[in-house]
Amino acid sequence: MTHARAYQPADRTVIGLASRGVFDGVEAAILRTDGERLLEQGPAAFSPFSRAEKTFLRRAAKAAAEGREGAQDILDATQAITAAFAAAALRLLDERAVRPGEVDFIGFEGPEIHASNDGTPWRVCDGPRLARETRIAAIGDFGHAFDAPYFSALALMSGEARAALRLGDAARIVCPPATDLEAPLAFDCGPGLSLIGEWMESKTGDSIDREGKAARAGRVDDDVLRLMLANPYLKRPPPKQMGPRDFKIGPAAGLSLTDGAATLTAFSAACAARGAERLPYKPSAWIVCGPGRRNPALMEELAARLPGDVVAAEDAGVQGDFLEAERVAYLAARTAHRLPIRFPMADGAPHAMTAGEIFLASASANAVR
Repeated sequence: MTHARAYQPADRTVIGLASRGVFDGVEAAILRTDGERLLEQGPAAFSPFSRAEKTFLRRAAKAAAEGREGAQDILDATQAITAAFAAAALRLLDERAVRPGEVDFIGFEGPEIHASNDGTPWRVCDGPRLARETRIAAIGDFGHAFDAPYFSALALMSGEARAALRLGDAARIVCPPATDLEAPLAFDCGPGLSLIGEWMESKTGDSIDREGKAARAGRVDDDVLRLMLANPYLKRPPPKQMGPRDFKIGPAAGLSLTDGAATLTAFSAACAARGAERLPYKPSAWIVCGPGRRNPALMEELAARLPGDVVAAEDAGVQGDFLEAERVAYLAARTAHRLPIRFPMADGAPHAMTAGEIFLASASANAVR
């Protein structure tokens, strides 16, 4: 990222650090933002976790699942992953010849493990240590904040009325506010890749329909599709988050490999189209993010069913593989500016709310809410 011009007071240069999956590694990305607009997307890099770091995480996940909150395994994983996060940030700065003093702060979100008692997610990362090791203030612990603020800003980058569609296991729509007085709308509209993956694994042992080949070779069964579209989840108003029991592949059980793949792919796209009907206005385009953007058959179904143009993240000028790191950087910037990151129509918050904690770089600093 270049630093040729003087920054305006509200401009911030932020490094976002996020875990790609639980055991894969660290995404690091530099973002310049004022907490509302995305002013510049900078360089990014991925650092895989070492074998030892993955072992620490697996032991921590087991301890959490067994309800051992203060277990040494969790403490060991926290220290190891924090060191990996700090190293990833400093490596990116070094490779790009950016001094730590040119970065305002780091946003971070560690790997997620789940407690056994209520399924509450824990994030494995130590904010104070991260700040000390990088000599940069760190902002994290965003709680239940979802992705609505960042993806709303992303969708508004061109000045057009675009929406974002994230295709992971679930398909999630993020719609920017129609006016400055409104908040973003975000909700899971249905399955993204979850049913397709479950189907492919049951038939082939591989959970991916690579390049959409199976779906493209099959035919959509309209009767099965209509039956699946009667799912009560699709009638629920947003905000809503898809659970593991909301959708099943059962209705497609009698279909061939290819016809089942085609039907479930069409179903994911049809759910997105149903979700689009819930929006306060018709987007001019859809920015498709997440791994589902790499499935040509799914992208074709979306283009056929959604109103407006359907474009993959990269075709919209977005670094599709580093959106989690950029999202965390953006949440950190909003936290620093005391801007809300939770909204009633995005994650069910009672009202627009701030969240997150700031950890200063000095060894003796305390977290500030």
